[in-house]
Amino acid sequence: MLWLGLVAACGGGSGGGGCPDFATITGGTFTRTGTDLVWTLDVAAISTVTFNQATVPDNVLEYRWGIDLDSNGDGSTDLRVAATHFKPPAAAEITTADVLSQTQEDVWQVMSNGAASAVGNVTVTLAGNRFTFATNDREDAALAAVTDVAQSTWKTNYFEGPNFDDQCDDSFRP
Repeated sequence: MLWLGLVAACGGGSGGGGCPDFATITGGTFTRTGTDLVWTLDVAAISTVTFNQATVPDNVLEYRWGIDLDSNGDGSTDLRVAATHFKPPAAAEITTADVLSQTQEDVWQVMSNGAASAVGNVTVTLAGNRFTFATNDREDAALAAVTDVAQSTWKTNYFEGPNFDDQCDDSFRP
């Protein structure tokens, strides 16, 4: 199964409602071969990104590139594969670097209240403007039920702070 889609606009970030290129989704794919699941997420442009910005509060999700999953078909996210960066406490230095040198890559179980905990591994690569997320359904039992592209929602989040509405979210669901 293969899907390729385009997204025309970004969610409600600052800067007039548009997301920066590194958070603007331009397409993606999903394939499943046996027990292996692979998603791609394309963004408008990406090279290096500034992490641990002074305007972002400590312990807040500053960046996320990933896919939210509805494995049980109830209409809500219960799993997520993602590359994320949470701004560490005040001692963290502002760093401009390539994305994968500053993110953690995990399979997350998402609770009904929105909280999430890492439950497995995902391998994330970045080539040009394309993220590739690869995992196996052994990482979490619910991944075995992810068989259709309609169970996936591609997402990016960028928190530029200091207020909780200083956030840009982009998503696409086929």
